[in-house]
Amino acid sequence: MKKVSITLIVMILVALLAGCSNGTSATEATQPVAGGGEKLVEEFLSEPVHIIVPYAAGGGADIFVRVTAKYLTEELGTDVVIDNKPGAGGVVASTEYLTEEANSNTLLYTNSSLMSYIPKSQKTAYARNDFEPIISMQIIQFGLYISPENTGIETMADLEAYAKDNRIVFGSPGVGKPLHGSQVKIYTAMGADNETLTYEHGNQGIVNLLANDTQIIATGLSVADQFVQEGSIVPLAILSAEDYNGPYGKLDSVYKYGYEMSNDMLTMFVTRSGTEDVIVDLLHDALLKVTQNEDYLAEMEKASDLEYKVMDRDGINVFLDNMDLVSDQLLAE
Repeated sequence: MKKVSITLIVMILVALLAGCSNGTSATEATQPVAGGGEKLVEEFLSEPVHIIVPYAAGGGADIFVRVTAKYLTEELGTDVVIDNKPGAGGVVASTEYLTEEANSNTLLYTNSSLMSYIPKSQKTAYARNDFEPIISMQIIQFGLYISPENTGIETMADLEAYAKDNRIVFGSPGVGKPLHGSQVKIYTAMGADNETLTYEHGNQGIVNLLANDTQIIATGLSVADQFVQEGSIVPLAILSAEDYNGPYGKLDSVYKYGYEMSNDMLTMFVTRSGTEDVIVDLLHDALLKVTQNEDYLAEMEKASDLEYKVMDRDGINVFLDNMDLVSDQLLAE
């Protein structure tokens, strides 16, 4: 027994001495490497954080991100810089972002349409799994709107009756966009020949509607609200799976009428796939604190009238999974 014990002790001593000869203490040799995450965070915060906004400066998305960046700077303790890269409705910036590597100091502000529907409908160079969601920010919901004075339509039943005998020209952002695909499906199901008149932004679409260049339009609830309050246009339904009861009134879901076309759009910040959890968590927690800052909320109330829907990456992925199903439905022959 003594010989075995002595042999064992010698083996342990040899192993410890070998570890020390490589510059590692006996204590360090038996402990996991600590501080890796802290070092990664320290390196990440040693340079300014850049946020790519895939739209032109001065627009709603740009203003929203700039206000958010101001408060994010305070939370992270490092400068946050905005880079505008407009083009193709966000596809240009999303594609260029593929040059970034995991743990990049550059983030992308985007939305669920660019992450789900657009890659499926346009066969883009990027795909959803090229990005890692950090946090969602706001929800943009869309309604169907008409001008009763021009068409005599006031309800979905009126629209269905109108569709039986008339061709429908509808307002949308254009072919290849979810609001176009959804409307084509709905009006075709009603039995109407249809085509779109493309608008560059929702306000232009409403102008076309009031001028009777279109009979119906799909646009954001917040965009249409002023005209609804004035009484010049009327909402028929919301392009969501559930009824709406919020700041913009009460709207029935199109699902109620048998048209399962949901176009809810979630805005979010993402980074490159493969980014370490410690970085994603750092950014998520900082942005979450921003959304809970009363000064930020007060400033944003003046700059943006969208509704907040804050979710972590797991919640975002569930949302995108559902949108993938809707996108496949819209794009099915």
